[in-house]
Amino acid sequence: MHVCRNITKERDLQQRLSEAAKLATIGELTAGVAHEVLNPLNIISGRVQLMLDRPEVDPVVSHSLRVVMTQVGRLSRIAESLLAFARRRPLRRVPTVLKALVEEAVHAYEPVLSGAGLRVERRYADGLPEVMLDRDQILQVLMNLLSNAKDATPPGGTVTVTTGVADQAEQRWVTIAVADTGAGIPEAQRDRLFSPFHTTKEEGKGTGLGLSVSYGLVRGHGGTITADSAVGHGSTFTVVLPVQG
Repeated sequence: MHVCRNITKERDLQQRLSEAAKLATIGELTAGVAHEVLNPLNIISGRVQLMLDRPEVDPVVSHSLRVVMTQVGRLSRIAESLLAFARRRPLRRVPTVLKALVEEAVHAYEPVLSGAGLRVERRYADGLPEVMLDRDQILQVLMNLLSNAKDATPPGGTVTVTTGVADQAEQRWVTIAVADTGAGIPEAQRDRLFSPFHTTKEEGKGTGLGLSVSYGLVRGHGGTITADSAVGHGSTFTVVLPVQG
């Protein structure tokens, strides 16, 4: 006699618990490191600015000081990204019209995409249900996805933003997809896309935390974020959120 039991749900739960534990540990570490790094960076920045404000500073020295300020600013942004990754504030859910929220993000970022020589396509579904979500957090996710699409797409390409609705497992869901026409992501890197500090960008162009932060924010809403990519055919990142959290 053979007895079979579907353990898919148990395995999925174990995986989620393992991911949560790893993220919590990394979060504690990164928060401490970020605080310790930001303090001396603020001091350095202040001292350099004082020197730049002096009228007698030699132009060559002034140029070097501005280079220092640029790099200090970059380090500060990395430290702030670490804090954002570690921070897990309570959700502030409010009834939200999804189309308006998505358009707010696209409208705000469209000049950056246009400046990079990219075209934006909007494919918003009509009649989407109102969603209970934290507007600031989901805007952060959308901005990150649009930024990644820009970095992945050469001039002349297209970034397409699509919204939709789906019913599954007795639950209504809304979907937001950001697709690009870039080079795509190699298969060897896809399993690590949402891992902290992993990036497919060139050195100096990313901290590897954007997708990790987005992953945490979406999961905090009870949703999912997935990537579909093929080398030479671009990538699509899809956020799925429950209508009622």
